[in-house]
Amino acid sequence: MSRLTRALQASAGFAFCSTPDVLAPRCLSAVVDMGSVTRMRKMILPILGFMIVAAFAAFALSPWLYNPVHDFIGRQNTVYSSLFTNDRWVQVLEGTPREKVIELLGTPFYNYTLDKSYSPWAEGIESLSFSRPKWSKDYESIIVYIGQDQRVRWRTREVTD
Repeated sequence: MSRLTRALQASAGFAFCSTPDVLAPRCLSAVVDMGSVTRMRKMILPILGFMIVAAFAAFALSPWLYNPVHDFIGRQNTVYSSLFTNDRWVQVLEGTPREKVIELLGTPFYNYTLDKSYSPWAEGIESLSFSRPKWSKDYESIIVYIGQDQRVRWRTREVTD
């Protein structure tokens, strides 16, 4: 068998055969099995499809994924007043006297009176802040607003932006 014949057989995908009849059925073993390529495509395409769907889902859910992470980091960056606990926070309700709030939550870090730059109904309301940031601006802000009658008007608890 000549080199040219062997080269043609190799390029056509046939195995070398020592018999004179190179096209005999026993000599038609393919060098590249096309079935394995089809199996590879059947295996890769679902994985690729899943990755595309996952990317679209992550993009669509990003607002719901961002907020829990942001809030978790904000809470880790918060210093609370000396007596603050979740159980004590629940006891601070609208109408609770100012002295009782300080007794429950401890000494506030900051207190200030809302002035004329706020709405007229807010004039004279005192704000008591029972949390502060450790090292950055985002933290869990805990504020109790005391009215002129020295009772809780409302309270807030949220992670700042």
